[in-house]
Amino acid sequence: MKIRIGVIGVFDTVEKIKKIMKEFSNQAEAYYFVYSKKEEIIDIVKNNQNNVDVLLFSGSFPYLYAQNNNAIKMPAVYVPRIASSIYDVLWKIRDRKLDYTSVSIDVIEEKDVYEVLDTLNIPKENFYVRSNSEMKNVDELFPFHYNLWKTGKTSVAITSNCKVKKRLVEAGTPVARLYPTNSSIREYINKAIYIADVERIKSTQTAIQIVRIKDDNIRNASEYEFLKLKNHFEAILIDYTQQNFGSFFPFGNNEYLIFTTRGALNKKSIGKKFSKIIELEKELNIVFASGIGYGSTVYKAEINARIALSHAMKKTASSCFIVDEDGEISGPISSCDEIDISYKLFVTEDRIQNIANEINISPTYVAKIKSIIEQTGKDVMDSEEISNYLSISLRSARRIINQFLDGGYAKVIGKGRQSPTGRPRRIIKIEI
Repeated sequence: MKIRIGVIGVFDTVEKIKKIMKEFSNQAEAYYFVYSKKEEIIDIVKNNQNNVDVLLFSGSFPYLYAQNNNAIKMPAVYVPRIASSIYDVLWKIRDRKLDYTSVSIDVIEEKDVYEVLDTLNIPKENFYVRSNSEMKNVDELFPFHYNLWKTGKTSVAITSNCKVKKRLVEAGTPVARLYPTNSSIREYINKAIYIADVERIKSTQTAIQIVRIKDDNIRNASEYEFLKLKNHFEAILIDYTQQNFGSFFPFGNNEYLIFTTRGALNKKSIGKKFSKIIELEKELNIVFASGIGYGSTVYKAEINARIALSHAMKKTASSCFIVDEDGEISGPISSCDEIDISYKLFVTEDRIQNIANEINISPTYVAKIKSIIEQTGKDVMDSEEISNYLSISLRSARRIINQFLDGGYAKVIGKGRQSPTGRPRRIIKIEI
């Protein structure tokens, strides 16, 4: 079965990718989605990612825009603009009789630009670079290029963005478009195919889901009422198991095991499927916890499911956590619309360890907060949000905030509504 690749980008770059994609017709089938306004990217991703195996973005901008808006829920890559792209565009600028020694350029990293200039013996002094790592918003690019040209510091602008190019042309600024090279497109088509192949292999892994009733209120009902509620709950779990092509086993008085594959019970679909079960909390007054574990063997999958269940048991409301074979935990999944956070159970990153040691808190807490920032794009929080994210008390959350502030890894940027104690909550910006 061929890999299904969803290609997302502006018209001209998608056309370049389409030509190269013909070389991969035996391995992959491409679906092309062209946008003209950046706001269209989110709808394209959300409406089509369930119909393909991997997403291939034409450049960093549409990829980062979709990622920062939490739209991407599946494997995705983008075709970068690399150093070799510069040679072609500089040659074209020279053919236009423009000064190719005083230039502004975006997207490519500064060190890569300088390596090309060294190779071509072009002085660096009059080259101005705005790399991906420096750019927070694509709207920064037009004034970056235009102001340098207007003040006489540059003779021409090189941009990877078609909208920026159009605006610069309208403003009278000499400009050239930076496209990905054919070799770069081939490399990232291959990468997309490889990633999708790996995901298909993963989908055959064992998945075990454990569901445990934890609401004591149900046991206060009469014996007959309890049996009715429990039978109703079990019937819905059996339907859920059937939807996931699994096997269902009651395990003790209040615990159930579901055996299936990772492909049937994956992160992409679990929120939508399991949210219907979570709605039972209101209907039946049953609160429960659930953990899903992935593994290459049944034993490893159950171990991971038990770890995930232990995290769900700490939540007041019904929820679900997932632990994969690499020890990455995702959750809580409480509804199909809720954003779950993924982080490693075992922290090995030196920077995280160093920050944790410096401010004297658990490395797991630092890793969780870092994951929240990376996955939601939100680095401004208050004590209540940290309490919810970390599943800790408000008092502990305030203590962690103080430790981040004292260590220089956060700053107070305002005050929010009052806490239950009557004190206004501090709003802080995390800087890690």
